[in-house]
Amino acid sequence: MNKVLKLSSNDLRQIRRDPMLMAVLFGPILLMILVRYGIPEIDKLTLKHFEFSMLEYNMLILGFFMLLIPFLVGILVGLLILDDRDEGMIVFYSVTPLGRKGYLMYRLASPVFLSAIFTFLMGWFNGIAYIEMAKLLASVLLFSLEAPLIALVMVSLASNKVEGLAVTKGLGVILAFPFLAHLVHSSWIWAGSIIPTFWASQTFATETVNSFSFIATVIGGIFVHILFIWMLMNRFIRQAN
Repeated sequence: MNKVLKLSSNDLRQIRRDPMLMAVLFGPILLMILVRYGIPEIDKLTLKHFEFSMLEYNMLILGFFMLLIPFLVGILVGLLILDDRDEGMIVFYSVTPLGRKGYLMYRLASPVFLSAIFTFLMGWFNGIAYIEMAKLLASVLLFSLEAPLIALVMVSLASNKVEGLAVTKGLGVILAFPFLAHLVHSSWIWAGSIIPTFWASQTFATETVNSFSFIATVIGGIFVHILFIWMLMNRFIRQAN
């Protein structure tokens, strides 16, 4: 426990020194404020000037913004890992009682925890849509698993922070695709099931939480996320060795 607290303390000091990391850390809070207060006001303007209500797509908008939270948290953790790798800290931790696997478990658990808190708060206190608790909790679970995926993809494909940020640009398009696909009512959207975000978006879009399809989608989403995390984690460990 002391090792985890020490790592957390080091992370906070590192974030305070880097304006970019600070911006990423406060991003989820700003998104929550935007959804709670900004979107309803923007909707009033679009309705007044263009006779179009954004809130016709309120669940789609809310789901997309909830997705952005683990995306930002994953970027934050990915940048911290890249910093640690550049400074040789991962090698240092590998010879301490914490070990390399302990370090990685901390790095993967912390974004899940942060994302779960922020996405739940956004879903519960949003000002644009009502979500049943069962759907909210299932969606929070799948959304929060996106954060370690983002971090692992960054550190697997990038060798420094600049390359890491470039990777996230491509990831943003891929991760947003399943939500945009819901604008097209076709069975072809299941072609996106290979993308982990697809399962989170399907869970969020399901209208009946008591149905078999909802339960199957949640279970399928958990399996796909864990599979991708396991593969990327092993790749990271091999690279570190």
